Amino acid sequence: NVVFRGVVRNDGWTWSGAGKPLYVSTTAGGMTETAPSGASDVIRVVGYTLSDDAIYFNPDNSWVVHA
Repeated sequence: NVVFRGVVRNDGWTWSGAGKPLYVSTTAGGMTETAPSGASDVIRVVGYTLSDDAIYFNPDNSWVVHA
């Protein structure tokens, strides 16, 4: 299944609460609630948490590289 934008639920997720941004993780294929902070890491919001096991997936078209 592929989602371009919308609500996704996964019982294996354990997000810390609702309304927090999710970022592309430095681990391939992952998402994280903590913005990457290493040199040359890409910081890109891919969605927002709705609950501990659901997100609104809506990747932002903008991104920055951490200096």
